[in-house]
Amino acid sequence: MASRPAPRARTRPNLKVVPGGNRRRISVVPIIAIAIATVFGVTAVRAAQGQDGLKAASLEQQYANEQENHTLLSAQVAELSSPGRIADEADKLGLVPAANPVYLQLPEPSDASGPPLP
Repeated sequence: MASRPAPRARTRPNLKVVPGGNRRRISVVPIIAIAIATVFGVTAVRAAQGQDGLKAASLEQQYANEQENHTLLSAQVAELSSPGRIADEADKLGLVPAANPVYLQLPEPSDASGPPLP
């Protein structure tokens, strides 16, 4: 069997206290203040998003109402501009159909940039 070598004597290093080496403790107050500000900030953003959502819903409802109103007005215009209704209104006013209608034919201008024809 092989014999073990004798353990060496440990020597301690020569340690000295270094002046001015005090560590500053980190204050907890700024960290807590930042955390509270973050919570309030996130809450404010969420509240603004909620208000925008309510405003968007209101605008969508208003848009739907205006679309319905437009559809009703378009139907009313179509009804009022029908040839049968116009003929009935003309009869009520005492107008009669023309026996010989005359149609005017305008000449085609040869140059669109020139002066208008008399």
